[in-house]
Amino acid sequence: MRAAALVPLLLLLAGCLGANQAPVGTPIQETTKAPAPERIPLPSTISFAAATVLGQVSFGAEPSIAAAPDGTVYVVTPLALWRSDDGGKAWKAIGNPACPLGLPACPGLEETQPDMKGGGDADIYVSPDGRAHWLGLADGTNAIPYQVSGDKGETWGEVTDLAGDDGGDREWITGRADGALFAAWRNFPPASANRPAQIVTRASFDGGSSWGPVVPVANDTRQGGVAVDPSSDALALAWDLAGKVWVAHSFDNGTSWTSVQVADDPLQGHVFPVAAFDNEGTLYAVYAHDRDGLPAGVNNRPLERPSVFLVVSHDKGLTWSDPVQVNAPGTTAWYPWLAAGAAGRLVAVWYQNDEGLPRQATATVYVMAGFSTDADMPSPTFAQVRVSPDPVHRGPECRENPGCTRSLLDFFEVAIHPQGYPVVAWAQDNWPVPQISVATTYLSEGPDLLH
Repeated sequence: MRAAALVPLLLLLAGCLGANQAPVGTPIQETTKAPAPERIPLPSTISFAAATVLGQVSFGAEPSIAAAPDGTVYVVTPLALWRSDDGGKAWKAIGNPACPLGLPACPGLEETQPDMKGGGDADIYVSPDGRAHWLGLADGTNAIPYQVSGDKGETWGEVTDLAGDDGGDREWITGRADGALFAAWRNFPPASANRPAQIVTRASFDGGSSWGPVVPVANDTRQGGVAVDPSSDALALAWDLAGKVWVAHSFDNGTSWTSVQVADDPLQGHVFPVAAFDNEGTLYAVYAHDRDGLPAGVNNRPLERPSVFLVVSHDKGLTWSDPVQVNAPGTTAWYPWLAAGAAGRLVAVWYQNDEGLPRQATATVYVMAGFSTDADMPSPTFAQVRVSPDPVHRGPECRENPGCTRSLLDFFEVAIHPQGYPVVAWAQDNWPVPQISVATTYLSEGPDLLH
């Protein structure tokens, strides 16, 4: 979305869907795989450290999180950046005091803002050389401003506008161990261009110094970011259009894309479908849908009780498994995110009300995580755990409700620390006070579930 609300964040872990399709294309050759790690059983208890509130921000209740190879962790929103140099225990706000919305004076309301351009959405990725790469949204003439930092976010380089004269929305950035970068966004050409709005990608193979051409993936809709395969050059990107979930795959470094449908539900899904490869090249996707098709509710959108589903592909996205529900039966779950580690090991996170009420109903909302160590098997098992004992929201979820503040907006993220534990960032609105905070946490008990 283009402009957000207020934000908190947390650090955490990760966690199969789709109808089988006829193969399209030929997957590229995989590299030699290391022996698969031992399949450990899920522990009876998993717990997280107490959440750390990073601060309050005026806009951007959609936190992105990234873990660097050296263990540094970053949490970013459109107007704020925090860094942890000890794996998530202590945090530093990066930047200088500034007033929200550019106000000339705001005693007591100043926020620490870094020198990154683009006040809409936000995304961050840290490459193997330790440099932080940032994508923003629509700052002046920069539709998708890209910047890079070589000093852990303290300063940022010049802006490269990836969208050119086109407009943009919901941008993502990621990369690969060889230093390649991949950006994706919704592209909106001007009317004079006589081109349709599309999901597009661009790639850089020199660390962001130059970027290849804009490549279309699908007609404009809602999409997750690019997933990179650690075992090959395969790429994937999940997208959702009116209840139909697709996963696009590329075997030529993003030069071309082919989409395979993995779900066809009667109702619109919940942003965003997300794809991820594990270390052995198995591809996963998560999405949230209400498969029951409840009657129409607010603004012609059904009173939905979605659940989170996982689907798996063992051939880089050519064919897919049937969906497996990740959240507990009887609960309502939406806005999933996914991170994968060693073979079959993943963590998914989502918002949930335990009562199984529609998202638009008055309910208590928590941040949840689901873990699996056998997600690449025919019948995977999951352990669900509450990330924090405190609710992040009370009341309607508000995405469609008139006169209701959309404090949770459209997503939050989980990443995997190099030591194998998850880190999560999420938004909470400090109910009943209409403010959004940023909070963080990390796994405090249990074995290394992801490496």
